[in-house]
Amino acid sequence: MTTRSVVPSRRTSSYACGVASLCLVAACTFRAYDGPSLSPSERATIEATSHTFEQVRITSIDGRHFPALANRAEVRPGFHYVAVTYQAQYGYVGYRGERDCVIEFAAEAERTYLIDYARRGNQWAAWLIDTTTGERIAECSWVAAPIRSWTPAPTATPKLVDS
Repeated sequence: MTTRSVVPSRRTSSYACGVASLCLVAACTFRAYDGPSLSPSERATIEATSHTFEQVRITSIDGRHFPALANRAEVRPGFHYVAVTYQAQYGYVGYRGERDCVIEFAAEAERTYLIDYARRGNQWAAWLIDTTTGERIAECSWVAAPIRSWTPAPTATPKLVDS
């Protein structure tokens, strides 16, 4: 398991408590695709794990910035890049991961995926669990710099045009 360190943040506890309260009340879901809402048989769900004072937070999905208040996303079936960071709040001191990590996986319709994590001291690691099977299906890989907008490689080969 590869881990990254956690560094102090300058956030205040009142801000973090306000954000946490809004998410607990609203159970925020972000639709990470364009077009009309899809039925459960046409989409997959990704959820981030949170505990009392700490959480992993999705920062982007397929290059789309993920709203800070959302804790769940709906995606179309297929291959996805999910950037994740670690955050914790203890009293007036906030902590966040030094770097985002990226989970790459192929989502299946009607499945729910849970991003889980572990922290030991100032090191953390995250992975993706398919809640239908209970299996860990993908590990977070570390990137060289924090990602706030991940751009996946093009899926089609560009065609050359004669000039």
